[in-house]
Amino acid sequence: MENSQQLLPLLLNQHGMRFNFNDFDDKYLLNNGAQGVISRVRLKSNQQFYIWKRVAYNTNEQQKSADREVDNLIRVQHKYIVKFEGSFVHNQWCYIVMEYCEGGNLRQFIDQLRYKPIKERKNQGINILYQMACALMHFHSLGIVHRDLKPENIFLDKNGNIKTGDFGLSKNLENQSNVSRAGTDTYQPAEAHLLGRMTEKSDIWALGVITTEIITGNSQ
Repeated sequence: MENSQQLLPLLLNQHGMRFNFNDFDDKYLLNNGAQGVISRVRLKSNQQFYIWKRVAYNTNEQQKSADREVDNLIRVQHKYIVKFEGSFVHNQWCYIVMEYCEGGNLRQFIDQLRYKPIKERKNQGINILYQMACALMHFHSLGIVHRDLKPENIFLDKNGNIKTGDFGLSKNLENQSNVSRAGTDTYQPAEAHLLGRMTEKSDIWALGVITTEIITGNSQ
């Protein structure tokens, strides 16, 4: 537990803004899920909106999980990945602060595309596929498998650019050829279901499923 408590402040000092709970107001709950509580918040000092993800930071296992997510977010920074802004611990909760993507998530965008002509859906699909593939290529080059790629974890900024987010289940391959299965069943390949393991190719499979949804307008 001691090592885990020391890790997060170290990451903050080197990579993130120094935040505390009282720096924010106008907190608006967006999602309360298994991987954490997501809220849109406003930083008082500049009046800009951000997203924060609140995860438990009490037990040793919870601390390791939160520290790993922060560490991976720092490592994977890229123009097509949600930007990490900083993090802090307050009352045994870890708050991970990230950029606010005003365009919502890809699920909402797909629902809107459903009523568009097939040509427009294909054109949008090509653009989204390219930007997501760039993000995947980047974090795969670092040995990181996302494990939970789905439209709800992909976001759009105010200019319509794609931002891959939610690295809460991401895992570093390190010297392994695969990692354990995690994430959402409908976006997982056969080997995840049959063998309980995932690799970088599992993320690519999920990307293919997402692209199919965009083009066909049909959700999984």
